[in-house]
Amino acid sequence: MGWVAVLLLCAVAGCGDSGRGSVRFGPPELSHDGLPLRSANGTVLSESPLLGLPSDIGVVGPFLVLLDLASDSVVHVLDEKTGAHLAQLGARGEGPCEFKSVWTLDPVPGDSNLAWIYDIGLLRLTQIDVARSLREHRLACTRMLTMRSDAVPTGPVWLDGETMASLGFFPTARLGFFDSEGNLMGTAGAVPAGDGSMDAGVRQHAYQATLTKNPSANLLATATRHASLLEIYKTSGESVTVVEGPLTVHPQFGVGRSVRGLAMQTGRDLRFGYVDVTAGPSRIYALFSGRTREGYPKSAFQGRFIHMFDWEGQFDSALELDADIVGIVADESSESIFAIRHDPTPAVLRYRLSGGRR
Repeated sequence: MGWVAVLLLCAVAGCGDSGRGSVRFGPPELSHDGLPLRSANGTVLSESPLLGLPSDIGVVGPFLVLLDLASDSVVHVLDEKTGAHLAQLGARGEGPCEFKSVWTLDPVPGDSNLAWIYDIGLLRLTQIDVARSLREHRLACTRMLTMRSDAVPTGPVWLDGETMASLGFFPTARLGFFDSEGNLMGTAGAVPAGDGSMDAGVRQHAYQATLTKNPSANLLATATRHASLLEIYKTSGESVTVVEGPLTVHPQFGVGRSVRGLAMQTGRDLRFGYVDVTAGPSRIYALFSGRTREGYPKSAFQGRFIHMFDWEGQFDSALELDADIVGIVADESSESIFAIRHDPTPAVLRYRLSGGRR
């Protein structure tokens, strides 16, 4: 979710700029030469002027649902097949069915109408009924709950109707598990590697990641934003594997102090790894940047490559896209990946998964 994600996480965890100078920190973008790679040209589904700064996308039944950080409304609904813009819905605020800092969208498995929106600013999940919203010409919110934990969860994912998993700034674990009322039940997984004396919150921030799931196999996967790590867990919390992607990225950061205490500090040498991840029953699709802030000061958080892994963590091949992308969602049933573009104009694109290698 790009620079907005970084700003919001800084507000939550505290961070700063180390101010490191103008030295070239390696190649501005890592090369994919030698990797199994094919080019993929996207079809623009929607370039509606109603889009402001779309940040997340999900497939909900016959619809594409987008979260927007900058338009007058928070939620956009598009027709998945045609890209027709059907509605813009949802008010900004802190009241019931309002949103302060929309963060992630999680469609409800097995239901073609329902999805959860997570607001990291309010630590609140709101369930919406998409079809009903279209009928009533307003955002239909069917349930709300607050996440309750000593640490900030950064993206709850429902495992079933009773349990959620989330990454977050947990002091002793990688994952937190929550009940259907938002209460923390337990944690699992090791805090990312680093100096054992380093504050766990700083390490969690440096290794912040995006979480996705494979409901049919009871598996979770995380892809790390400032590294090239892919972690796979069982939904019980047991680690399956931790693998390095085909191109190596490690977090570049220092430790300083903010009003909230110890904080991650970054500079122009910071390189982005997996800026988003999505999955289907057969594969994990990780959107890779490989760019430094120095080389791409305005678009380092965007990526042009999708790395594809199986659910054992084995890298298969990569797609080279024809646009800088900030978010993706896979729909293996239609052999498609839907993607969000910011520049030159906000748009939603479709990429086909079938095709030969280059």
